[in-house]
Amino acid sequence: AVTQIDPYDSKAWVELGQVHRARKEWAAAAEAYVTAGMLGPPASAIGRYMAGLCFRELGQHTLAAFFFKETLEIDPLGFSARDGIRKLSDVGALRALREWGRSTVKL
Repeated sequence: AVTQIDPYDSKAWVELGQVHRARKEWAAAAEAYVTAGMLGPPASAIGRYMAGLCFRELGQHTLAAFFFKETLEIDPLGFSARDGIRKLSDVGALRALREWGRSTVKL
């Protein structure tokens, strides 16, 4: 119901994603989080990060990597997204992304 009140409120979509995630409904949670990420601030970064977590749970590591990278584009100092990238499977393109995640951090 919260997304029906204002379907353009990214925070509402994050809340919906949290409900689905608590129920381990990973695909539905990912869809809600992606919607939050597309709608923009104030919840776009968290929506993209949480979508990455859901896609990782679904075994879609390339898609998870995309959303973790998108989170870092919004928040370059985001350690959670870097940790998410670090935990992805060790395959070619993801290995390169992991190295990029390490090399772009500036404290």
